[in-house]
Amino acid sequence: YLPMKALEEIAAIRGVSEVDLYDRTPSDEQELFRRISGAEMVSSRLFVKYDKKLLDYAKDLKAIFLPMVGYNHVDVDYASQKGVYVYNCAGYNAEAVAEMAMGILLSLLRKIPSAQHHVRAGGIEYRIFEGAELHGKTVGVIGAGKVGGKIIHLLRAFGCKVLVHTKNPSAIRAKEYGLEDFSTKAELLKKSEVVILALPLDSTTKGIIGKREFATMRKGSVLINIGRQNVVEEQAVINAVLSGRLGGFGADIFLEDPLDIKLHPIAVQEFVKLPNVLITPHIAGEAVEANKRLVKVFLQNIENFLSGSTAATSRKYHNLVNRAQLEAHGHI
Repeated sequence: YLPMKALEEIAAIRGVSEVDLYDRTPSDEQELFRRISGAEMVSSRLFVKYDKKLLDYAKDLKAIFLPMVGYNHVDVDYASQKGVYVYNCAGYNAEAVAEMAMGILLSLLRKIPSAQHHVRAGGIEYRIFEGAELHGKTVGVIGAGKVGGKIIHLLRAFGCKVLVHTKNPSAIRAKEYGLEDFSTKAELLKKSEVVILALPLDSTTKGIIGKREFATMRKGSVLINIGRQNVVEEQAVINAVLSGRLGGFGADIFLEDPLDIKLHPIAVQEFVKLPNVLITPHIAGEAVEANKRLVKVFLQNIENFLSGSTAATSRKYHNLVNRAQLEAHGHI
């Protein structure tokens, strides 16, 4: 997530006395625990699970700095009990992710990947690739955070009628998005020709779209999931595409562990090859501009945490995902 050169800049931050950098993943749990032993601040790639066992072992830990937006791999409640600050890099890649959602959607509607494969195989037939316009379609967006907001803006530029569902509706937020009101999930699924999921993964969003939801969606509609894979039930979406309930499915990440497609059942392997299915390998946020912002936000989070001055107090809580929990446990 972060280049080693950027990580080396941590050593120049006031208040940091010693930095250990590792350019490879630990071979086992023992090596992981050895690395974090005695550390007051840690950062790592996505694979590390900050669970109760790890947090109990890291007795000196004061802060976790995540070089990413998602933090579902951190036991935030337990970290808060222990007084450990958890920072993420919220919003750094919102533009890139929103644009990727549109790219996947347009590619499906216009059958771009299939047409490209056809040409690469020596084909010149165009009649078989008649697609559909996005303009004028009713598109439902579930999730109205930073990414969802940018998707809404892009959809309006394409001349779409936009419906939005959020778990935190209010008249003020609706006005900000140019809406008369937010939609219920049921209403959105029933009316939308395209549904885009722009959701984080947590206990309230896991499996938010499954067999029951697919049964209520318009036949032939398209579903785009630009969030984590577990917000959609894997087998349910396979069945929906194969039955024709869904006209197309696109996602930036789909498979559960193991990530190697060859280790999954034949049905899953064949599913990802369907012409109306487009899966990318978790690259939505991988843009040059986004990664430059990531470095800046990541380093600023560390500086904010270490700053003890009164003027910096408000900055100290910027991107702190567990402020409320820390306050509840008396650590702030």
